[in-house]
Amino acid sequence: MFDVWEGFNSLGGHWVDNRRDGVYKPHQQTDQMIDFIKEQTTSGKPFFAVNGYYPPHDPYTAPKEFYEPYRGKGVPYAGYYAAVSAIDYNVGRLMTALDELGIAENTIVVYYSDHGDMFSYRGSDHKFTCHEDSIKVPMIFSQSGTIEAGSVIEEFVGLQDLMPTVLDWAGLEIPDYLHGSSMTPLLREETVSWREAYYTQNITRDQFVDQRCIRTNEWKLILSRPVGGLRSYTGNHELYDLINDPEEELNLYNTPRADGHNQYLHFPPYTEVTTELAQLLKRYALEIDDPLGSDLADLCLLEMQKRREDADR
Repeated sequence: MFDVWEGFNSLGGHWVDNRRDGVYKPHQQTDQMIDFIKEQTTSGKPFFAVNGYYPPHDPYTAPKEFYEPYRGKGVPYAGYYAAVSAIDYNVGRLMTALDELGIAENTIVVYYSDHGDMFSYRGSDHKFTCHEDSIKVPMIFSQSGTIEAGSVIEEFVGLQDLMPTVLDWAGLEIPDYLHGSSMTPLLREETVSWREAYYTQNITRDQFVDQRCIRTNEWKLILSRPVGGLRSYTGNHELYDLINDPEEELNLYNTPRADGHNQYLHFPPYTEVTTELAQLLKRYALEIDDPLGSDLADLCLLEMQKRREDADR
């Protein structure tokens, strides 16, 4: 049940009535949220509020004053940076409102994004891959007296952890069927057992490619199933050494390596690490009942077994 629900068609652009000389939707959204917070504060009621800004999202537009820092400087994607600046401005308005209302000290603020963007890197201008460009997104917490300013959590966390965290903050029971975990112990810098890797599903509704990914601190394995269509992905599996290749530019899945005599091996040398990652991926897939992830992992494990058999001949 909602006290207030304000929405709009996100496909209609970033301007009210789709007029560039009109009202920028993030400005309007911020006005509406500040009004709601004022009403709740006046009534003395606790509140939970979510503001889903659509920018920065294509088409990358913003009011002209936010372009000025980038105009005439040859900055690529100036529209994107202008949109980021506009969102930063509006988040600042919200934080200022909390201060002016005297409730900043007992209000928890979470800033996050649902996905990144490729900007035509790797041949894609969308979010539909498991590369860091798409899946590594901001998640920033502010809670006076509890979260130390500037502190960084190095653990693997994701959007599935937000609901358990909010329920924990509210003192409510966390249902067993939720896939995520409360981040409260991490935010308090307590020692706690946490996930050793991060599992990602890319479900594209038969448009690009279905992918499943497992990411550890050192490695990332992406398993792909092409689904056809005009923009079908190649479906090649991918393995990246994140320590030496954080930009994920060298796919090691099928890359041979020279031995001590500068002779190239006849099979990729990363069979064992790929096997370990595929086993880990399967374990996570089974935990959330993801049959495609489990099937892709099984096929990968069969391929690794064949590589070992071929190497022994």
